[in-house]
Amino acid sequence: MKKYFSWLIVLVLIFSFTSCARIEGLVDRFLQEPEKEYTIQDTLIITLPATFEEKDMTHLGFSKFLASPTAVMLFAMVAAPDGYATPLEYGTYLADHDRAPNGVQHDEKNGLVYYVYSNPHLGTSVRYVYLHDGMFWLIDISNGSDTVEDQLPKYEKWAKSVTFVEAD
Repeated sequence: MKKYFSWLIVLVLIFSFTSCARIEGLVDRFLQEPEKEYTIQDTLIITLPATFEEKDMTHLGFSKFLASPTAVMLFAMVAAPDGYATPLEYGTYLADHDRAPNGVQHDEKNGLVYYVYSNPHLGTSVRYVYLHDGMFWLIDISNGSDTVEDQLPKYEKWAKSVTFVEAD
């Protein structure tokens, strides 16, 4: 009898742990914000929470402006200047120009080049730098406050979702 009781306890424990993991996964999926793909100038695609709304800011030199209740994103495309062949080189130049206190960051694992700087219009911002077809793409993300460090994991997730449409 003792042997059966021991097996029963082991089975209950196994069931408890696997059920908790499944329930936790379902809760995470249920609480996750719905996402949407946004296309910028038929070239750049980014996946973001569906709460972002598109705004036309081309008259200010931006390719697109996206706003949500918790963040704003500015997209700009610029021709690659002479002497800057990679996002790291151009990002380093921009970080110096924008007086980024920690300089440019290069996340080799994810291929992201970015820096944090003080944007006079948006507060503290994170700028991601990409290169596609000889053009640099700049994505600025801000939450309108003086700090973004607590938001960096979320911004990184968004930045990693960026893909480019290949020209025909």
